[in-house]
Amino acid sequence: MDIVNLAPYATFAILLLAFLNFLLNMKDRRNNQEIETRKNFLNHTAWTNEGNINSQDFKFITLRIHDISPYIFNGTIEYHIFEDEHIKNKNLVFYFRKSSGNSIFITVRETNGYKEFGERKAKLKCINPELFHLSFKSSIFNKKAYFDLEFPSELKIHPVDGYKVDDSSNSHSNKKLLTNDIISALSPERNYDKVKELLGIPDKTIKDYSVFEEEDDIQKDDKQITSDLYFLKNAYLKVTTLDKVSIYSLTVFGYSSDISLPDIHYIGEVSRNEASIAIVDEEIINGARFTSVRTMRDSATAIQHHIGPPFYKHLTYFVDGYIKEDEDHNSLIGKEIIGFCLSDGEMSFYIYDYEMR
Repeated sequence: MDIVNLAPYATFAILLLAFLNFLLNMKDRRNNQEIETRKNFLNHTAWTNEGNINSQDFKFITLRIHDISPYIFNGTIEYHIFEDEHIKNKNLVFYFRKSSGNSIFITVRETNGYKEFGERKAKLKCINPELFHLSFKSSIFNKKAYFDLEFPSELKIHPVDGYKVDDSSNSHSNKKLLTNDIISALSPERNYDKVKELLGIPDKTIKDYSVFEEEDDIQKDDKQITSDLYFLKNAYLKVTTLDKVSIYSLTVFGYSSDISLPDIHYIGEVSRNEASIAIVDEEIINGARFTSVRTMRDSATAIQHHIGPPFYKHLTYFVDGYIKEDEDHNSLIGKEIIGFCLSDGEMSFYIYDYEMR
């Protein structure tokens, strides 16, 4: 076969090689895009949307990533709806399914802390390193896709300040683990300087106020109330002082019930459910005083007890959701205790949603 006859085959071979090279380049670009998308998403451990506020209707989520890995990860989604002066809260979990190009695909389920139910597919599409488009896919053919709430079909989420993975000053992975020994060492009346000695510089320092406002005689005397916030590995910790000399109170909120109540002598025995989560029982209700904690993003009930001799402290339990003034306090029985405040006096301090950012 002469050169003239070979020319069409040579041309075809060149075109085929060019096409294959184009496909390989496209695949490389897509793989690089996929790697970059995962990197952008996992560069922050928490994402949120500002919500759509229209009159009294409000929807808000915070997506927190756990077990951070570029290949497989999971996390939780806190979902809040403010509607008709009530806040409805739902806890969701999500699991990585796959990624492709500039999109990450996840599976979302509802959870009550120890059991998961319902299922919905969702997609996270990268708009830029600081913005993702989150969309939920619903199916009328799949009963597992049913959620017992009106979930937004799509929204845009951005990083929560202070949760950048490569920021060593804020990353939970570089923080201390809150233990019972630390709680005991920082209990009320201990030296305030002990806090920084054990935990270092706080993530935030704020002016504060008690959730029991009507009893707040110290605030009325214009004395300064200062709280230090620490974002630890397993909990949010708030240490409050009135004089920068001694510790007045200690407030602890665990991440996803990792730590609900410490094993210290102030508290004694508390009831727990099948999942070993501390819950409100009749003993906690009896003789307690109550107040509601209500903001745009917070809805909780504070249940306070006075601890007699020899400790003479006040212990406040916090549970999700508030109760109306005319509502029976027994309706709180069985609810999960999400945190506590141990204080030297009647003032008690909550950790608000906006303080965790």
